[in-house]
Amino acid sequence: MIWLLLAGAQEALYARIRFAEDIRQHIVGTILLLLALGLFYLYACHRSMALERTQPAHARWLLAAALLFRLTLAGLEPAFTDDLNRYRWEGRVQAEGGNPYLSRPADARWAHLRDETFDHIPGVEFPSIYGAFTLQLERWTWELARRMSGDPFAQAAWFKLPALLFDLVTIALLWRFLRWRGLPYERIVIYAWSPLPVFEFWGMGHNDAIALAFLTAALLAAEAGRWRAAWPALALAAGAKLWPAGLVPLLRQGWRHSWLFFIVIAALWAPFWPGWETLILDARFASGFVGGWRNNDSLFGGLLWLAGGDFYLAKRLAFGLAALALAAAVWLRLRPLEGTLVFVASLLLVSGNCHPWYLTWLLPLLVFVDVPPLLLWTVCAPLAHVPVLGWIYARQWQGVHEMRWLTYVPVLAWLAVWVAVSIRKRHARAR
Repeated sequence: MIWLLLAGAQEALYARIRFAEDIRQHIVGTILLLLALGLFYLYACHRSMALERTQPAHARWLLAAALLFRLTLAGLEPAFTDDLNRYRWEGRVQAEGGNPYLSRPADARWAHLRDETFDHIPGVEFPSIYGAFTLQLERWTWELARRMSGDPFAQAAWFKLPALLFDLVTIALLWRFLRWRGLPYERIVIYAWSPLPVFEFWGMGHNDAIALAFLTAALLAAEAGRWRAAWPALALAAGAKLWPAGLVPLLRQGWRHSWLFFIVIAALWAPFWPGWETLILDARFASGFVGGWRNNDSLFGGLLWLAGGDFYLAKRLAFGLAALALAAAVWLRLRPLEGTLVFVASLLLVSGNCHPWYLTWLLPLLVFVDVPPLLLWTVCAPLAHVPVLGWIYARQWQGVHEMRWLTYVPVLAWLAVWVAVSIRKRHARAR
């Protein structure tokens, strides 16, 4: 009964978000509704983690509820982001024979592609920063979108489709691995009931869902010792977003099959040569999310202070700390899931950018590794949408806002205590 009540309360809140007259006029209200959803979600997570044995009847209803949440927001206007317009432009430029790594929306060469969506394309002065696999998906999605509608904004809405499909793939993978590990199926709510993927993937259409599905496949295959599957899956994750390539050292036990990773990487990027190497060689631009501009950052502000205001020095410090966390995970011989969680959490904490949808990277890992402070972080993530207000009404983005400390103060304090207690418990067991 309690699961039914929790699902009903969350669906009512999702319906309230979906059927608001104009979500752009209800930014604050939507953020508050997402935070309220997080409270119900945290209680569901608490109940799922307390179970020692699964209850199959409950588990099936949990999946049905997760699908209902998603379908409710599938038709939501992506008012919190303009990224879909960027995806559409990159699909169109490929259809015209262009290379998104060498082309920018502002280039005069592509002026004929400008339409009503042009003023809503983020970063018109920059080339693409997405992986080659994501670009190819954008090309295929454009072929579908242009056949389904002639309206530019309706076409952009079709670019949600990859996010929706790959989100479902992630759920299916997690469900199968829970069965393989003999864990309660109810733990699926840690990912499937989280407001983050529901809102950011099904509502806003962010393409992080693509990388997340392949990353989940790679890590679960590695945990099962299936290296012939793990390495290609990791390559596809890196082909969607570049950062999963940093996880290569965590798959060290299966290094004999690592050649599969490089073959898949080469096949993915070959269609974009020449051009793709500029993304790799221009390290300052490609690594921009770690430092160079700031959005909802936490520890990066301290690194910037230590660097005397030098963004590139602060970025190097951030990279160094993330690399140190990865090295520690390797040295401690953490399993792939645990090591990845250490690396991803550290990367997000020291990065200059931590958009809410980036926190979805944590969720599949938290299904198997209990770190409650990180769950709280995902629940507080909607506060990072506060700058959307300035973007909608003044076309000004203020990523460094004071509201972010309502997230980071409790999360960092709890995380510090949790780490200290965990270290003490480990030492006690070692005696």
